[in-house]
Amino acid sequence: MIQPLALGRRLALSPLIVFLGLWLWGWLWGVPGLLLATPILITVKAVSREIKKGGALAEFLSPARAPAIMARAREWRRLRRKSRRVASQDARAAE
Repeated sequence: MIQPLALGRRLALSPLIVFLGLWLWGWLWGVPGLLLATPILITVKAVSREIKKGGALAEFLSPARAPAIMARAREWRRLRRKSRRVASQDARAAE
């Protein structure tokens, strides 16, 4: 019970999802599954944040109130998308 709460807060994952991941992978693979459950969840969340259609999955894996670092990361991604749009518009205008 303590590990999902601690890991959920530290890694910006929902403690319930961490607990369910530990249960599922522990049930499927035993001790190796328990050791790999959290890295698997972190990987799934990181990949889902980076792909265009994975935003809903990343939000599902996040706790109800994402920490400030997640808000800053979202803002950075928004600014990056905006700069790409401006760069593509500039390239079209140059043609």
